[in-house]
Amino acid sequence: MVRLHAGTDGLTMGKHRDVPERLTQAQMRVERYRGQMEAHFARADRCKNRGEGEKERRANELGERAKRLASQWQKEVRRLTKILRIREALEARAPAARPAPRALTPKQQKEREKRQRLQRAEIESRRKHFSAAGVDWDPRTANGQRQFHLASLGPTLRASVSHFDSCFKRQVDRTDARILTWSKLEEHFHKVHAGLIPAPRYEPGVDTSTLPGVSDARLDAQRTDHFLRQWLGRDMHGLLLEVIYLQRTYRELATEGGEHERVVAAMFKRALDGAGAYWGIGEDNAFGREVNAVLHRAEQA
Repeated sequence: MVRLHAGTDGLTMGKHRDVPERLTQAQMRVERYRGQMEAHFARADRCKNRGEGEKERRANELGERAKRLASQWQKEVRRLTKILRIREALEARAPAARPAPRALTPKQQKEREKRQRLQRAEIESRRKHFSAAGVDWDPRTANGQRQFHLASLGPTLRASVSHFDSCFKRQVDRTDARILTWSKLEEHFHKVHAGLIPAPRYEPGVDTSTLPGVSDARLDAQRTDHFLRQWLGRDMHGLLLEVIYLQRTYRELATEGGEHERVVAAMFKRALDGAGAYWGIGEDNAFGREVNAVLHRAEQA
């Protein structure tokens, strides 16, 4: 920033001044010093023609000083112009002020209070219902957003979490092909990672013998996994592994990857359908026929 003393210029370029006013004054200073520069250099030429060396030197010094000040103020003009353009751009992008909400009528206020009472009663009823299964249910927490299945055990209940239902909350998305593909992938990933979990008894359908070496089931599963990864691509294959085997949620993956939660959900559905097409699951439905047609055209090309 250019800092000039009041005794030299009569203007202090501080941040307390308004930008448009400062810009106008800076432009005036540029014109002023340019005029002084031209006048001093013209006077130096006249003194040179008359042979007045001392006056010529003094006029050249004043002209150089005016030229330097004009250059400094020109830089200030460019800086203030840039600030003003940025401010105007930000003001243009600023959202319009929202209108103040209208006051509710007495009838609307009563209906609102009634809805709130019903909502609180429903939350309290579900909280008591889940407490019988030992679940601390609260809709404001992640635990309250999970999909629970409750089974009756007489006086108590047993709660189990269905990760498939939490990934496909709409009933229309829970097709038979996706359910079968999910089950196939869950068993497949358990076989691929057989022996890597500290408690192998929880791995379904895996040879947990204590003999040294790698089981044939895991070798076959790894070979299948290699071709499945080539079929889907690394991103789609990794997404299936994170969601189905590691029980990750869309929100967690979206936060880590910087994507929107809906984008992750759409990519997962596409990856699951692609895995179903790899194993030939659901070829009798419209999706299987469409996939096979696309693959046939690709092979013919």
